[in-house]
Amino acid sequence: MKHFANIQEALDFATINQHRLKFPFICKCNGLPVKVLSPELARTLSQERPNLIATRKPSATLELSYVLSLRALRDILRSMATAEIHYSLSLNGDKAAVVRTTPAATSHFTFPIVKRTPGVAEDEGTFILLEASSQSQDWKSFWVPLEMRLLHSAMQPVA
Repeated sequence: MKHFANIQEALDFATINQHRLKFPFICKCNGLPVKVLSPELARTLSQERPNLIATRKPSATLELSYVLSLRALRDILRSMATAEIHYSLSLNGDKAAVVRTTPAATSHFTFPIVKRTPGVAEDEGTFILLEASSQSQDWKSFWVPLEMRLLHSAMQPVA
């Protein structure tokens, strides 16, 4: 098992060696075990918490993304809300839309739905892919706190 100081170092290694690596790519980042899945392995997703995903970009680099259930995303958005910032989440076809409302503005962010599990409640069986690709000028103020929570949740040891 490879050991890395952080996630970015692991992704850089995976990008350089992507044609020799097999997914899931398992390593240790800052002492914690991390399992990085490819989108093709979405069937192995954990429903309880975010999953790290390595998505391939047209440039052949790998980008860290997250796949999580609708319920998990709602829980994270609820934890990010403050007296001044409110979030709502809705599904529309094959997209999930997050609306962030502040006293100054309202911003919309969309993410693809990557998996729906038949026979499972929508909150538990609908999985959304959250990628770091910038979407608007308010993007950073939304993505940075969201990614901190996603990464923390994805790397928590399983009880």
